[in-house]
Amino acid sequence: MTRLVRDGPFVPVIIYRPAAENPETGETTNRFGTLAAIVDGKDCDPRDFWPWCANHRITGRKYQRMLARSKRAKERDRGEPEARPLVPVDYNHLDTPF
Repeated sequence: MTRLVRDGPFVPVIIYRPAAENPETGETTNRFGTLAAIVDGKDCDPRDFWPWCANHRITGRKYQRMLARSKRAKERDRGEPEARPLVPVDYNHLDTPF
């Protein structure tokens, strides 16, 4: 997990090594390709997020929960911080949770 802007909401990040494909046959090989990253459901360069994410690891289950929450917030768009990950969170104007 990381933040895309200062004081923004945390977004899910997964950094992985996709299986490499043989260019001649198109079959997957047992060798791994270069690193890849998915940040809040979008493909990104892993070098931009590696330094922070390497020290702040999350489980696969937490990644799935954060991704589902982000998608749900974007669908509802009720002013939740997860719906706008590029906007800093203003805690003075958030709705109360109760």
